[in-house]
Amino acid sequence: MKQRIYKMLGSLRRFFYEPVLLKFTSNHDSILDSRADEIKRNIALTMPDNIVLKGYKCYSAGEEDGMIEAIFEKITAGSKTFLEIGCERGLENNSHFLLLNGWQGMWVDGNPAFIKSISSFLGGENLAKLMVRQLFVDKENVRKLFDDVYAYYKVNEVDFFSLDIDGNDYHVMQSVLEYGVQPKMICVEYNAKWGKHANVKVSYDAGFVWAADDYMGVALAAWLQLFGQHGYTLLSCDMGGNNAFFIRNEYANLFTIYSPSLLYQPARYYLTRRRSGHPSTLKMLKNVLNKTV
Repeated sequence: MKQRIYKMLGSLRRFFYEPVLLKFTSNHDSILDSRADEIKRNIALTMPDNIVLKGYKCYSAGEEDGMIEAIFEKITAGSKTFLEIGCERGLENNSHFLLLNGWQGMWVDGNPAFIKSISSFLGGENLAKLMVRQLFVDKENVRKLFDDVYAYYKVNEVDFFSLDIDGNDYHVMQSVLEYGVQPKMICVEYNAKWGKHANVKVSYDAGFVWAADDYMGVALAAWLQLFGQHGYTLLSCDMGGNNAFFIRNEYANLFTIYSPSLLYQPARYYLTRRRSGHPSTLKMLKNVLNKTV
């Protein structure tokens, strides 16, 4: 009897639920893709060389993967080394795709479950091309992470640094820059709700945990002030209003530089719901890291 019921339920799902779900998700994807195309067309009218137009999504939340690739097509990445703080489970971040393209680096996250799932699946925390660390990062302990990357990979600089911790980002970044660390390109999250001109940021609290409200992170104007003091230029913001990309001033002549007021993108967090092919896994990354492909 149970088997008959299960079979009947399976048939109902196959003939009714799945087609409806497919139609809904397909329409949803189409709407988001159309909206993204519209945003890009509008950006192109005033900033035809904005690197955001080169964006696409593989493993990033938005289209950061394509933007990062386009930036490093012009900036030579010496050792192809990165450090990403806020890697989550490794399924949606700014450096998973870099690893598939021959980069090396370190993933850091404060959530023990995230790091355990990554290290368990990949086979350890110290692989040839990837270090994985569980750490609740603050302005005191962040500097050692760079020292560990330098020592492990025998390099003297990081090409790409990505920071997304939803709270003390400004203070951690300030500590990194004051330590003399100057990655070629840096991606930081900004709080688009605070607009173009408000120079505000979350006050430092080593134990800060985001409450999923608007008290998080850093306004773009505050980032501009900090990075301007340390020799960096704002290159672009992703169209979802999540991340800002800064490059060292020495590379600015390689790009068309627009004013921050033009580059600022408002909060369009719904764009992160766009899908990129099949659901993400660590399976191909495991093959690449273990050199089985």
